[in-house]
Amino acid sequence: EVWKKAPKGLAIRNPAFDVTRRDFIHGIICEEGIISPHCVAEVMQRKYPWVFS
Repeated sequence: EVWKKAPKGLAIRNPAFDVTRRDFIHGIICEEGIISPHCVAEVMQRKYPWVFS
């Protein structure tokens, strides 16, 4: 979006995703099921090894 002639000093925040503190996250829901946040890298490396190459 573009706002022509926006006021000077105006800062717009438009996050695409919700920002949640990590201490509130106990599980991540994905195609592998509900996984612990501590296991994300391990699951990703097993399922999508090309991402890490």
